[in-house]
Amino acid sequence: IVKMGEVLDYPIDFFLETDKDNVILAPSTYFRSQLTTNKKYRTEQIFKIGLICRIYAYISEYIEFPELNTPHYESYSDYEEAAISLRNQWGLSDKPIDNLIYVAEQNGLILTSYATPTNAIDAFSQCLNIHDSVRYVIALSKNKTSASRIHFDVAHELGHILLHEWSENVEDLLPEEFREREQEANDFASAFLLP
Repeated sequence: IVKMGEVLDYPIDFFLETDKDNVILAPSTYFRSQLTTNKKYRTEQIFKIGLICRIYAYISEYIEFPELNTPHYESYSDYEEAAISLRNQWGLSDKPIDNLIYVAEQNGLILTSYATPTNAIDAFSQCLNIHDSVRYVIALSKNKTSASRIHFDVAHELGHILLHEWSENVEDLLPEEFREREQEANDFASAFLLP
């Protein structure tokens, strides 16, 4: 532990204290490039998201963040219905969205960016329970800087949030099942951004 503290430049107490927060991560983390990205890189990002969630839980005791404002998970007849439902709930009509990150944060989503040693990870999302309240984190790669690409990544992750079950582990899905979910999230993102 002492050596880890020295190498990582972290106080030793960090490794010895128990978590006082009440943060529970869902077993699923949706990575856009899960089938081609090394599990080592995915695990690294999941750990980082865990730390971000704990920091958010701590800060939320002092700052009032917007409440989560997304339709409850339900079975939509198709991705377009889900996209229209979210646009209606957020009061977006069918107009272009100037800043999707701002809109998502104002509706209670947690967005962050992260550095990664690989370009294989675009974005990912995680469902968590903080103080008995459901929240979603969308993490965006710092390696991608195009505004349209970032908006698509956010919309894609919103597709997972609205369309897919979070209680199962996506690592257990067959490759074709995972590809189908990815296509659904892509279709949602297209319908949401260009209704």
